Amino acid sequence: GYLERRIKNNITDRQKLIHTYINIIQDHNKAINMSYNEIASKIKEEFNYPVTRQDVELYFEPNASEEGLDLMLQMKNLGL
Repeated sequence: GYLERRIKNNITDRQKLIHTYINIIQDHNKAINMSYNEIASKIKEEFNYPVTRQDVELYFEPNASEEGLDLMLQMKNLGL
């Protein structure tokens, strides 16, 4: 119901925000190879946003449940 949709929307909104921050961090540090911990620290430092190493890891290595959620969103967007 409503709560389930709200939780899913919050998760996807959080993931979108984290993805945006990671893209900005990577863009500003192109010449530097950064670890997941370093990226998480940079996001906390520069954007004052609480991010864990696992959040960053999911950006680079999506798990099966995230891929399933992504597939559901794609199907919804296509009207299937």
